[in-house]
Amino acid sequence: MKENSRLQYALEHVTDKSVFIVDRIEWERIVDERGEPIILVNVPAPISGLVSMAAHVMTAGSGIYNPSPGIDVVRYDPGDEPYIYNIDHYTVLEHFDSASLYQESLKVARIEESEELNEFIQSHVFVVGPYRKDNHWVEEIPKHIREAKQK
Repeated sequence: MKENSRLQYALEHVTDKSVFIVDRIEWERIVDERGEPIILVNVPAPISGLVSMAAHVMTAGSGIYNPSPGIDVVRYDPGDEPYIYNIDHYTVLEHFDSASLYQESLKVARIEESEELNEFIQSHVFVVGPYRKDNHWVEEIPKHIREAKQK
């Protein structure tokens, strides 16, 4: 569907970030159903490039019953000493159609809502980022990531 690509590009334009679209079943397979942070091991193809970097240390994610689902990618960068860990955060829009960015993205893409589009949105999650939060450069991995559980 050409509209799916247009919607992705529009969301990238609106957020000025990269957007990865992941099948909802795949997302639900890798995160904890209670919303707790977990170490992401078998990351779905659309976002696997985020975690295949040479300096990658770990990736943690949370979703479903978490009010702020997302992914944190931790990289090791000795050049930033003493802040040797860099954390990039990606927001996961599990219910994109209820996000404030949805209507704006439709407008930018010049797409009207349709049953086919709604089915696509319901069966996918939208990963947006990277965002550099206050903890982008850190000396040690934050506790919520460090103590993330295996699924």
